[in-house]
Amino acid sequence: MLNLPVVSKLSPYYRDWVKHERDDEYWKGWKISDHYNELNIKSLHAGGWHDLFLKGTLMNYMGMRKGAPTQAAREGQRLIVGPWGHTPTSPEGKIGDIVFGKNAVLNQTETARAWFDYVLKGVQNQYATSPPVRLFVMGVNALLAPLAVNTENVTPGTSFIRRGEQTASKVMVS
Repeated sequence: MLNLPVVSKLSPYYRDWVKHERDDEYWKGWKISDHYNELNIKSLHAGGWHDLFLKGTLMNYMGMRKGAPTQAAREGQRLIVGPWGHTPTSPEGKIGDIVFGKNAVLNQTETARAWFDYVLKGVQNQYATSPPVRLFVMGVNALLAPLAVNTENVTPGTSFIRRGEQTASKVMVS
């Protein structure tokens, strides 16, 4: 039998989260969506198709694009979604039992360095010159920038992200 630690010792907040699984007063201090109109910042939103927090990542990206207080902040939002869970992949790009290849590996240090160079130093790198959204397309196994992603009238349901006439990926927004 495995000798596993007690959940409450690993994550002391776990019981609070279970007790407050719905949107209530407990979450008010952390609920970013209540403060989009106060956040005059550029943000790099990163998540994974297998990330339990992907919904929040997508909603925060869209919320800041729409609700940030200045045009510079709204246009300064960037989104990267890969085949990841909430943790980095292996060096060979393996997620669970599937190997997506080297294109699935996100070098978090280099990604952060390039982001901070752009935001803090004004370096004209990929964050200044590339489209704001980069998505890893499974099957193609590549991180691509769709030609356009219109999030203005997004409603819950199934959306299709297309590059030209070819459907690249199916995304659930709920």
